Amino acid sequence: MNDVQKAIKQLSVFQPGVFPRDALQTLIDQQEISAPLLLQYLETVAEDVEKALENEQAELMLFALFLLGQFRETAAYQPLIRMLGRLEDSEDLLGDLVTESLPRIIASVCDGDINPIRALAENPEVDPYVRSAAFYALGTLTFQNVLSVDTLKDYCHSMLAGKLQYDPKEGYLPIALVSLCEMHGFADLLPDIRKAYQRWPEMKRYSQLKHVENKLKSSEPDTLEVTFHKDLITDTIASLETWHCFKPAAKYDDGNLSEYGFEDEDYDLESLLPQLQALQDPLERTFVREMPKVGRNDPCTCGSGKKYKKCCG
Repeated sequence: MNDVQKAIKQLSVFQPGVFPRDALQTLIDQQEISAPLLLQYLETVAEDVEKALENEQAELMLFALFLLGQFRETAAYQPLIRMLGRLEDSEDLLGDLVTESLPRIIASVCDGDINPIRALAENPEVDPYVRSAAFYALGTLTFQNVLSVDTLKDYCHSMLAGKLQYDPKEGYLPIALVSLCEMHGFADLLPDIRKAYQRWPEMKRYSQLKHVENKLKSSEPDTLEVTFHKDLITDTIASLETWHCFKPAAKYDDGNLSEYGFEDEDYDLESLLPQLQALQDPLERTFVREMPKVGRNDPCTCGSGKKYKKCCG
């Protein structure tokens, strides 16, 4: 097993509170070797997402997508789009990535053809968080001059004017379009936005119309949103090392502090970290499965009649 294979193996097992800097650096330093392997992994998962989840092959995806984005690997574009379109629940495979950096990753591997992104965004059968990420990816591509401002404006107009199809319970989806208007200063689309709020009143649960009007009338783009969405992936290590899941305290987030002798629920994990690390961590004991593993598509053990992945999974 060479260094790249060892690094990929390490990244395939998530360790809360541990940031795999050295493994990531190995793959970056040996891009010519690592990129084809990461691409092969992505294509395998894209062909059968459920199988990958059942076989616990999802942990590498976060790192694979960031690295492929940093490498500008356009060969990853089509399998990524296919995979995203097949996700029943984006959180199962992508976790927080779908609302954090997925739009920038999509834009980073885009081969210049935006039609697959548009198809993903417009498909009412696709996970709504993925659709939202696709909308934001178009905004990133506009910042990168891959897509013209006028083209994006016309697209937002058509979506807000009624072309967008979605479940009203997912009112945040048209909010992504409104955010694009705010980022790019499309004040002349205010009439469309007002009509959208009338057509889809659930939008006000996520953003008040008066706030949107004030932002667009100020003629100043939403700088926070612009900063968050304008750039492609350039530094995987810098992007990920600040994520909470890689901080030492994250190791204890899912544990019960009472197991360590701390009863106060208001304890700050960071302040307790030295004491927690000095104690035997029950989470590090060898895990022995007492019951047979339940597959994601098996009936839920609670007796609800639903699939495990849609119930207690």
